[in-house]
This record gives sequence, C-alpha cells and structure tokens, in this order.
Amino acid sequence: MRNFAVMICTHGRPNTQHTLKLLRNSGYTGKIYLIVDDEDPTVLALEETNKEYNAEIRMFNKEYYFQTMDKGTIDNHRACILYAKGFCEDFAKSEALDAFVIADDDLLSFRYRYPDGDSLKSQTIT
Repeated sequence: MRNFAVMICTHGRPNTQHTLKLLRNSGYTGKIYLIVDDEDPTVLALEETNKEYNAEIRMFNKEYYFQTMDKGTIDNHRACILYAKGFCEDFAKSEALDAFVIADDDLLSFRYRYPDGDSLKSQTIT
C-alpha cells in the first residue's frame, strides 16, 4: 500500500472545516493532516473541532517560510496560503509520502467536469 495523505491548509476557521467533514463523510479513512501556522490564534479551538474527525494537526513556523520562500512580489504580505503549501512539501518529504493532496479547508463537494455538446457540465462525486 502506498504511503498517502491529504493535507488541509487552514487558518482562523476552527469551526468550519468543510473539507475535513466532506472527506470523512464521503468514506475516506486515510491520513488527514490539518496544516496550521503558529500565528493562528484559533488553534486550540481547531483541536476541539477535530476530535470527532480523527485528523492530525501539524503546526509550522510561518516566519521561517515567510523568510525562505520566493513570494513573487515585493510586498510583505503574510496572509497567504503559499507558506502552508511550502510546509506541506517539506512535511511530505519528512514523512516519506509516496503521494499527497494539498487542499484548502473550504471544499463543499468533489465534482468532475465533462463535455456535453457545446457546453461543459459537472457532476458531484460521492
């Protein structure tokens, strides 16, 4: 079996973990990590919310990733998912994951798209 995990990047939304709930309610039983930065004041509430969904919380040093990543801009804007995604890449290597998904915390459904004549349709995946 492959070493696989889903990493959900989150900040400031401990009570609205839509992606986590969607995965568990869809029958996914694999590893899920909630990735949160050390500047998030809601991390304790996140731990409470997570108890029923069996995910592991991994906290990272946002300042480290802020200083070491190329932001592609001269602005010093810290409210950015880029730093969490950088941590996810490093974490996947440290855990020797064969494959992983990085997701935002606000996914409400999984859908696939397909052509239907001249239009593009979508269907919910359950």
